[in-house]
Amino acid sequence: MTIPITISIDNRKLISQAVHETIIHFQDKYKLPSEEVRCFYYAGLTTQLCNYVLRTCLAQDKNPDYSLYSYCMECGSISIRTTSDPNDNSQGINFGAFGNTTQQGEFHCWVVGVYKLYNQIYKRIEPSEFIDLTSRFYSINAQKQDGTWQRDDIHDYVWLPENELDELGISPWIDEKASIEFSNSWLYFDEYEKFFNYSKDRYFELKNLI
Repeated sequence: MTIPITISIDNRKLISQAVHETIIHFQDKYKLPSEEVRCFYYAGLTTQLCNYVLRTCLAQDKNPDYSLYSYCMECGSISIRTTSDPNDNSQGINFGAFGNTTQQGEFHCWVVGVYKLYNQIYKRIEPSEFIDLTSRFYSINAQKQDGTWQRDDIHDYVWLPENELDELGISPWIDEKASIEFSNSWLYFDEYEKFFNYSKDRYFELKNLI
């Protein structure tokens, strides 16, 4: 099924690399948590950079009006098949929020797009996309849980229509309240503008190398 508004594969690669390099650049200065639990930083920065690229770099005309569209952070939990056999769901890992565990600091964050502004309210356009730039760390989470990771088809990022996630063995569960809270928390993160500006500059530097 065709996604009505999306970002090209080439730009996805640039966004993924720019976000990752930004977080690596700031990890020591701001004492970021270990790499497999940095989903909040990856999702917040991915959301910002995706929206910038969509609204600024891709909006060459007014049809469609890209300023009306937005990527958004979501929070909850995900389950991931760890076996290489797509028909074998007997082994998997779960990480994130289960029940109300977001209040205990247990959560996973990712990005969903796109939403469109209708009468001052953003509504999700279906089919939507699931974007997770922390998939590069899925294997670390698996090894910490049960030591099993046989996948060779998940790489630096996952960026797919949500209706294709089952084929990849990924099942997200969304905590709507936590999604709003964590989205707001990113905007109140004192250094988020420094992160965003660095990632934006890096995006253009990478783009100029193509």
